[in-house]
Amino acid sequence: ASQVTVKHGRGPALSSPLGSVIPVTSVDGDRIELSFRMRDGALVQRVANPDGARQTVYRLDPNGNRLSAEITTSSRYFSRALVYQLTFERVESEQVSRAPAGPSSSSR
Repeated sequence: ASQVTVKHGRGPALSSPLGSVIPVTSVDGDRIELSFRMRDGALVQRVANPDGARQTVYRLDPNGNRLSAEITTSSRYFSRALVYQLTFERVESEQVSRAPAGPSSSSR
């Protein structure tokens, strides 16, 4: 089976064979179950523990320029699942260097 690795920001990389469920230890020291599978051309990542689960469905547009991630988080502490979507767009390095640095602040 193919090995899948996903890394978010500064967090650790999560790796698992495609189609397998494996136990891993989270950054907080909790035991979780991790799995990756393919569904309708999308990569589905599932992380679960006794309190709940998070499923992320990754879809890449046909041009390879836009990645969407639909996240569903469920927990015994939530009255219903929380669902949201993030979209990432590839930009040329020239555009990145011209992009504003972010909010500016001034001291008075």
